[in-house]
This record gives sequence, C-alpha cells and structure tokens, in this order.
Amino acid sequence: MVFDMQFKVRKIAVLGGGTAGWSAASMLAERFRKHDVQITLVESPRIASVGVGEATVPGILGVHRSLNIDEREFIKATNATLKLGIEFRAWNYSGGRFFHPFSQFGAAIDKVDFHQCWNRLNKEKRYTNIEDYSLCASLAKAGRFALPDNGSNNPLAWYGYAYHFDASLYARFLRDYAESRGVIRLSDTVHAVQKNPDNGFIDTLHLESGEKISADLFFDCSGFRSRLLGAEMAVETIDWSKHLPCDRAVAVQTESEGPLLPYTSSTAMSEGWRWRIPLQNRTGNGYVYSSNYIDDEQAENDFLSQLSEPLRTEPRVIQFKAGMRKKFWEKNCIAIGLASGFIEPLESTSISLMHTGVDKAIVHMPDLLVSDEGIDRANELNRLEYEGIRDFIILHYWASKRDDSQFWRDVRKAPIPDTLATKIAAYMENGALLQYPQESFREPSWLAMYNGFELHARDCDSSAKALPIEQIDTLFSKMRSAIEKGVSHAPSHADFLRSVYD
Repeated sequence: MVFDMQFKVRKIAVLGGGTAGWSAASMLAERFRKHDVQITLVESPRIASVGVGEATVPGILGVHRSLNIDEREFIKATNATLKLGIEFRAWNYSGGRFFHPFSQFGAAIDKVDFHQCWNRLNKEKRYTNIEDYSLCASLAKAGRFALPDNGSNNPLAWYGYAYHFDASLYARFLRDYAESRGVIRLSDTVHAVQKNPDNGFIDTLHLESGEKISADLFFDCSGFRSRLLGAEMAVETIDWSKHLPCDRAVAVQTESEGPLLPYTSSTAMSEGWRWRIPLQNRTGNGYVYSSNYIDDEQAENDFLSQLSEPLRTEPRVIQFKAGMRKKFWEKNCIAIGLASGFIEPLESTSISLMHTGVDKAIVHMPDLLVSDEGIDRANELNRLEYEGIRDFIILHYWASKRDDSQFWRDVRKAPIPDTLATKIAAYMENGALLQYPQESFREPSWLAMYNGFELHARDCDSSAKALPIEQIDTLFSKMRSAIEKGVSHAPSHADFLRSVYD
C-alpha cells in the first residue's frame, strides 16, 4: 500500500464539551504546549452531556500524571472517592458475591505463577478463596484504603486504584485546566458543516451565531449523535447487540447512607444489572437492561424498588446500542468517546476509552504531522482495544449461572466471538491466560472473572505440579497473613479521604 496523504496540523477544533471534549482539549493542550497550534472547543449550551460516567479504571492515574494534575485538588474539585475494583453480586445466583480487584493475586513461588499454584491446590481439593491473596480486594471488603507501595520488593503490596467522581464537575475541572493552557471555548451550536469537495475533508464548522471555525483537524466529541464522524463522514457502526443486548439505562442520584465504600457495586437483576457508585456527597445508581425483555416503565419501577436511600434527582432513561464505528479516525476527523462507540458501563471503560482515543491520535501524529499510515495504525489499535473490552464484557453474561428469566437464559446461550472462545478454552485446559494485542484488561482481571464465575481449570502446568504441595500450602498461608496485617493497619476509606483536606 502506498501512503501519500500527509498534512500539518496548525489548528484543531473540538466539537462538544463534557468529559470527552475537555479530556481531548486538555491532553492536546498539554502535549503540544510547545508547538504553534491553536485549539478551539465548541460547546453547545443547548445540548446536555450524558453525564453519568462516574466510575473509572486505573489508567486514569497515568493520564493525570501526564497532565501534572494534583490528586488532592482533583479529589476536592470533583467530590471524588477511591475505587479498588468492582464487587459483583448475584451474577451467578442469588446472594453470591465476588470481587474484581485492580491487582494481581498473590506472588509467584519459585518463579511459578501464583494462579498455577492455586490451580494445583484446587486440583488436590485444597480449596481456598483466591481473593484472600489480593491486598486490593481485602482492603475493599474491609472498607479501607491506603495508597499502594508499587515500589516495594513485596509484590503483595502492589495494586492499582481509580476514582468515582461527579462527571459534570470533572468536565468543569478539565475545562479550567484546558483554558488555562490557551484552549479557546465557544458557547455555540453547529448548524452546518462545510467539507472540501475535492478530498472530503471537513473545512469549516458554521455556528448559529454566524461565526465560522476552520481547522486542519476536528475532534468529534458530540456523543451518540456523532455529528461529524457519523453524520458528515458517514463512518458506519459495527453492531454488537447480538452479543450484548442491553440497550437502556435508567439512572438516578440518591443521598449517601451507610459506610463510604471504596469500590463500585454491580448487582444482577432479572433483565440486566444495576450499579452503585459512592461519591463523597451522594451516590450514583443505574439499571442497565434490554428493552427486548422489559419496557422502560417496568424497568424503572423494578429499579427504584431496590433503592433504600432517598432520591436526589428524577430518574432518566438513556438509550444506547453496543458497538463501535468501523474507524474512529477518518481523514481529518477523529471521534472520541460516545461518538466513536459504546460497549456498556459494566466495567467502567467509557472514560478510559476517551483518554486512550486521544492518546492514539497524539502518538500517531508526531510533531502534528498526519499521514495515512498513522491513521491506519491508530484505527487498527482502536479496533483491537474495543474488541478486547467487548470480549471481557461478554464473558460476564456468558459465564453467569443465572436462569431466572428469559434474558439470562438467552444471553448465556448467545454466540460468542472466536477470540473469546479461544481464551476460555485455553484457560479451562490448563489455566493458560491468553492475551491479545492492545487489551485493556490484563491476566489478573480475566482470572478474577474465571474464579468469580466458577470456571476452574481442569489442570495446571507442569511447573506447578513439580512444587511440593506442602511448600505451596505454607507460602499461601504466609501471604494471607501478610495481607491481613496490611489491611489491619489501613485507615477506613472515609478517614483516608478526610486526610486529603488536612
């Protein structure tokens, strides 16, 4: 293939505010602060953002470090709490629980992977709860939080964390950040888009005020409307609803009652699942379901009946469809966030995909020079990332043992992608944890799901078989004791957050 298209970027336009738009503006402004480039963001006063993306994954820490964001300032500005992972309730059966921590499990024994040693114990019928070997999971269950010591010689002290926060406050926080670095904000609405008739590039955004915004590169952060990539560039969406049929969410905010927990809760319901996200000043709640199995009114009634805390807002229904654009970068248009695709909120990946989308754009236009080769490579990496997350989410439904409704019976028997089937088969044979390129969820996350859904490997590898079983038992006991000691010294989540304000 011959790559012959190149152009230099001197002006960037971002369409849409919210978390997607202001993330893009902030990351671009910081990365190209020493370059001669003008960044303009157009934010419509009439179009509200979805604004319920309150939970994140640990990748946000790296983004904030690259932006030199002070964690204390961020936490204060956004009513943030800390997140050590996700608790899953009733996904297998009523009353059952398991935890997906942002950490590895245990430590290797004589260079043999911990999970293979754990598989060896299972094979010998010496069952033990793998979550007891994660400091991250143990802290979460105890309602405690401490900063990880990822520089320690002891891998048991290594773990990640993320945040829960108010999405509207986060967008405002990033807006202040971006504007302080020269980003121009226009409160206006696009009424027409002018394209170059010769090459199909976007040339100008025509605003209702009469102003015209011309740029070399356009970031589409317009949400599900995908005003530029979808409507103007006609990039089609790949529909994944046959794998992931949920297409609605009813969301509401409630008062906070009870202890402030350092994790997101996901509880399975008859036609989907509901989330609970604790912030400092309130709790975010939502019910994700499929309109093929339940109507909006019944879903709202079922959902509200599960909430014990007083409502702060009226419930609102959000419609979506699982899928992704065939390309997130077409010519001089890059879609970020919902304009690029949406899987579903089950593992809190939406904000992460916004950040990684902007990062792919930055990496693949070195010195603000755009080429066909860079666009093609960025699109390929984006596809791999979305498909990896898709497979991880599908696993939650496929592996569930629930059969109390037609929804669960159907999602359990729905076809799964070959990439996912290959992964499952490899693990079930001898505990092998396959990883494909550009995956967001690494081996420990897959292990957490296999364990939680009681998918146990039939065998372990030969290196684990060679270890004396007594050695494994002894070292497992020492690991568990060390983790229990670490938890006992950690402050409560609420006490830790109070220390932020000292």
